[in-house]
Amino acid sequence: MADYNFKDMRLEKLVSLFNNNTFVRENEACLGDVVCGIVGFGRTGIRYLSDALDSDSDIHRRWALFGISHSTDINRKKLIKLMLASLDDKCPSVISEAIDGLIRLGERAGWPTIMRLSAHPSEYVRGAVLRYANHALGREEAFVYLIEGLKDPHFIVIENAIDELDDLGKTEAVPYIEKYLGHSHPDVRLAAKTALDNLREE
Repeated sequence: MADYNFKDMRLEKLVSLFNNNTFVRENEACLGDVVCGIVGFGRTGIRYLSDALDSDSDIHRRWALFGISHSTDINRKKLIKLMLASLDDKCPSVISEAIDGLIRLGERAGWPTIMRLSAHPSEYVRGAVLRYANHALGREEAFVYLIEGLKDPHFIVIENAIDELDDLGKTEAVPYIEKYLGHSHPDVRLAAKTALDNLREE
């Protein structure tokens, strides 16, 4: 990937990069910087990203939503309404982004809606539900929900559950997490080791 200084780019250049499908495919890791740069141009940039929410491209909708959720130029209630509406998107990455957007906005009242996504066929959505549970629920209720998340068959969801238990900071999670030190997937093993190291320092 070429070196880009997104902070100093004009809006037209940032929009050109975001419209370039080859750039988007090959540089998804830096799209957060691109869309946040676009948002930095205020309402003009937001109007562009709002239009991108109607794109047929899943990746463009996902990152447009990410950028808009970081805006300080839109009323918080409108942002929350947009995130909740995006939970009906057909693309799992857009739904996950909407859930994470609600977390960034500090919105907790959406739990009854998001809880219904806990059996979603996408592991990315189920993982995002766990992140929201840790954000929205009280510590005891979140603990129970995250322990249940450890039983998910997909390693991504298990990794999310372990990470959130680590963040929750309840040492009661230690015996549950220890079982995953020998998991078949290295990401789960690493998450378990990191969480146990942190929790044992509590």
